[in-house]
Amino acid sequence: MKRIPLTLASAAIVIALAGCGSSPGDMPNMEHGGAGSSSPSSPSTMASEHSGHQQSGQDQPVGEEHNAADAMFATMMIPHHEQAIAMSEIMLAKEGISPKTRELANQIKAAQGPEIQKMSEWLKAWGEQVPVGGHGMDSNNMDGHSMSGDDMGADGQAMEGMLSRAQIQELKAAQGTEAERLFLKQMIEHHKGAIGMAEQEIEQGSNPTAVALAEDIVSAQQSEIEKMQQLLESL
Repeated sequence: MKRIPLTLASAAIVIALAGCGSSPGDMPNMEHGGAGSSSPSSPSTMASEHSGHQQSGQDQPVGEEHNAADAMFATMMIPHHEQAIAMSEIMLAKEGISPKTRELANQIKAAQGPEIQKMSEWLKAWGEQVPVGGHGMDSNNMDGHSMSGDDMGADGQAMEGMLSRAQIQELKAAQGTEAERLFLKQMIEHHKGAIGMAEQEIEQGSNPTAVALAEDIVSAQQSEIEKMQQLLESL
């Protein structure tokens, strides 16, 4: 009787096993995305789809190396984001607001809240002072802090796009379509201010993670500005 070479016998066993099917855990090196199936999204892809931001190097550890522009960017953007969230909360508390405007307000909160936390952690890692709250995280207590466009960041620089007390009060008092129009106009200018600060970080910052976040802010907020302009035209 002829002997089957060992290599041929082994190949036959592998083929037989493959025909019976296997679980991903049994054969970790095999791809299971055959025809008609799609590969699962990675965590970073799903996070990007959820927040509207394109995730990039900003999710890497920030490191201690930074320059004055990096510290300025985080120090000024935190209260700027806080006010955008407060403005969104004012709108979400109102009745008779269109679903699209309500969705935009929720989107702003979902994106900018985590960014505030991230930049606060960066400042701590850099040994820099984290801005004290009160720039608008609590929309019911905003009158207790200067919210004006003259609010100053580090080194006495004004934060672009910040609303004044009077503008905040106007937004709080407005109702219905009037409130939506006012919110969209104010938020467009607010976003333009954030984009300006982010572009300065892109030009002058040295920390790759901080620069990556600045790039994301420019991209995401420019997209939101276009959406808000379309919403204004539809009101």
